[in-house]
Amino acid sequence: MTALSHRLEPPLNAYVIDCAGAQLLVYSRTPATVVRIEGEIDASNAEFIGRAIRRFAHKAPLIVDASHLGYVGSAGLQVLLILTDERRHDRLRCSVVGGPALHRLTRVVTNHGLSLADSVTDALQLLSAAG
Repeated sequence: MTALSHRLEPPLNAYVIDCAGAQLLVYSRTPATVVRIEGEIDASNAEFIGRAIRRFAHKAPLIVDASHLGYVGSAGLQVLLILTDERRHDRLRCSVVGGPALHRLTRVVTNHGLSLADSVTDALQLLSAAG
């Protein structure tokens, strides 16, 4: 099976946030909150995206689906690293679904500490196994 066959589409009632060049689609996928990011993350919107994700990253496990991004700059990677670190510090589970844009950076930045998954389905399985 390919990664595309594992993709879960967000429900029609997903909460959508415009983040100046990126859009966040937030929805619940038992047992986690999923934040799907579309568009681009760079220095101009990375901090805004981080704040928006934190609004929805409460006590439930978090999946950040970055597989739909067209571009991720170093500021975008930094925000993902900080979010993951904050979750780890608070003993909350977090997984990031990679994609071509994010994988370009994680091939260069090794030992990054992100819990990467190939799809939302895989991320849900990782989170269930860890919990």
